[in-house]
Amino acid sequence: MAINFSEASVVAENEVFHSIPLSEVGAGTYQYVRVSVSYQNFDITYNALGFNGLTGSLASFIGYNTYISTAQVNQQSITVNDDKLQGYWAFESQGTMTTGQAPAGATTVPNPIFDSSPIPQGSCLVTGAFDSPLVINGDETEDVVVILSVSTNQSFEWTDPDGNGQYDPLDGDVPVDMGLRGLKAH
Repeated sequence: MAINFSEASVVAENEVFHSIPLSEVGAGTYQYVRVSVSYQNFDITYNALGFNGLTGSLASFIGYNTYISTAQVNQQSITVNDDKLQGYWAFESQGTMTTGQAPAGATTVPNPIFDSSPIPQGSCLVTGAFDSPLVINGDETEDVVVILSVSTNQSFEWTDPDGNGQYDPLDGDVPVDMGLRGLKAH
């Protein structure tokens, strides 16, 4: 079983990605929310051929298993037509594209309640706490809007053989983690 990337909801920051009727949410008090994140695309800074501070786009497939037919990275698209495990990535810059696979288990998936509610290794079910518990009585007459804030702070990690702390893809640096760092619900 795989996530079909062509059917995934890919949204930009501050866009609605999911909406459900409150009648489908059981009455109760919710302290945490869990959401499956399968993809993120962001710009990174890198060095190559003596040039520092270049910008490229990284498409990272962080769902447990994703069927990718094609995907737009930035200006270019990749054609895969295959299932890819969590951690598959494509990097585009200066008219070139490279792809790779991060090691199994390397993608960070926050779950502050792991001891009481673990998630399977390799999934990307991100768990986060509500600022204050969400209370659903079952007799709400107005919409309830939940805003999820996902942290990507330093979420891109790579091997760094020369130890300079900068991504140098032509010098052998390879992406190993592009997971998430946290989730908050407001």
